[in-house]
Parts: sequence; C-alpha cells; structure tokens
Amino acid sequence: MRVRDIMVSPVVTATPDATLGDIARLMLDNRIGCVVIVSTDDPGRVVGIVTETDFDIRESGIPFSAFRAPKLFGNWISSEAELAAAYEEARKRPVRDIMQSPVVTVEADDEVWRAARLMLERDIKRLPVVENGRLVGIVTRHDLLKRCVAEPESRPAT
Repeated sequence: MRVRDIMVSPVVTATPDATLGDIARLMLDNRIGCVVIVSTDDPGRVVGIVTETDFDIRESGIPFSAFRAPKLFGNWISSEAELAAAYEEARKRPVRDIMQSPVVTVEADDEVWRAARLMLERDIKRLPVVENGRLVGIVTRHDLLKRCVAEPESRPAT
C-alpha cells in the first residue's frame, strides 16, 4: 500500500506571513492538529509546519541555573497575567517565528511502512506528503490507525 492510498487531501495551508492567531483559527475551524506552511514565492513547496503542541507551555531550563520554568513562544511565564500577555502577543506574531523547519516529508508513492517508520524514528505525528516537491496531502498517526479497522485487501486465490 502506498502513502497516497491513506493520505488526506487537500491540506490546510498558510504562508510564513500568517499570524499565530490565523493559524490557531485555521486549526479550530477545521478541527485539525496542524497547518502546513508553504512558500509565498513558490506555492506548494513546504517550508514549515505548525502543530497544536507548538501552542503548549513547555518547561525550559533557565540559563546558568539548575532551575526550570514555564515558557511559551519564547516568553517566560510565571503568572496568569504573563500567560495572557504571551497569548495576546502571539495573535499578531508571524508563524515564521515558531514554525518547525525544515519539515520531514514523505513521497506520495512511498510505501506506508516508510511513513510509519519515519513517524516512529522522528517521534512525529504528521507527515506532509509531496509529489515532485509539491504538497499533495498529509498522513497522520490517525490515518495509520484507520488501517487497523479497514477491510483486508483482497488477494487473488491461489
């Protein structure tokens, strides 16, 4: 089975100039966990990806210290007011500031096994699918899960 057989298409995309507020709205409106970022100059060429986990607060080490503290979009967070301010600032911040780049992709004609292996090895949940360098779909762990309940492929009688 090939990646093209299980991928989802079309893919929700944005450009690097979109704001994090725009990206959050796309995710919520489309009930998706990521937005693929494509080139402004070369539409279809994948330049980044933003996932819902990019909006999570993470603990980070404080420089020159053994302590760790919450951080969001590069800002240290120690109160409700700082959290609110970080989200307010993020609404206007360009996605290029936080997008993951370069992006691990898979070819549409690759075997599903290759996509599954990449997800495992890289600990990622979503893979943009490209064909001739252009975005054509996306495959997620959810798409792999659907294979567990799919009817077995028919095989010729022997």
